[in-house]
Amino acid sequence: MKKNAYIVIACALASTFTAGAQVICSDSMSVEDVVAENMTAEQMNRLGRDYAYGRNGKAQDYSKAFHWFEQAAKCGNVDATYNLGFMYQYGYGVTGNSSKAMKLYKSAARRGSAIAQCRVAYMYQRGICVNRNYYRAAKWCEKSAQQGFAIAQYNLGIMYRNGLGVETNYSKAAEWFQKAAEQGDVMALNELGDLYREGTGMGVDLARKLLDVVGSEQRFFEMSEKDLRALTRGRSKIYRDDYR
Repeated sequence: MKKNAYIVIACALASTFTAGAQVICSDSMSVEDVVAENMTAEQMNRLGRDYAYGRNGKAQDYSKAFHWFEQAAKCGNVDATYNLGFMYQYGYGVTGNSSKAMKLYKSAARRGSAIAQCRVAYMYQRGICVNRNYYRAAKWCEKSAQQGFAIAQYNLGIMYRNGLGVETNYSKAAEWFQKAAEQGDVMALNELGDLYREGTGMGVDLARKLLDVVGSEQRFFEMSEKDLRALTRGRSKIYRDDYR
């Protein structure tokens, strides 16, 4: 993999809409199959996901998904707040509006949502509706990575490797790549392999852990990208919107 490897962010619809914590909330609006005033914010968010995916007997309907995410977000559901931001960013069920998306992402991120923190980092790194700021991107990315979010861990590894918003530090890059690789992130595994081949930032313990994942040094050097993907197939459900 080239040194200017992509920084990535989870974005596929099938992995984006998340379930939230239970918050009791009342709302006077109703739809044909539920009465909102009898629902918790968690149930509203779940209903929004059902409409977004077209599952559990619901036909896919982004407008209805947007409505229920909005209701749940008004009641303080953190994941619904993130989901609503995602819909604004990509124009699902509503006219796209990156500024509103960023506001919602930050709201969820400040309340501890790891995926929202990673998304805020993405917006700063790309300069979407804000001035590009690698320093802020790195700060938000680290918050997410510290919570164990694999994509953020990979992203942070890239930032340390390439000196984006942080000082270049190959050892820290290797540590974050390792954390992501242990969760099945094949791109992080490939980055670890590059560091190992180059002898950059790979201590004995990290090298040994990499070889434990792959099986043997010879096998790693013989592995193609296709082989690497096969190695971790079924271990990762990471979907990507790649950017440099």
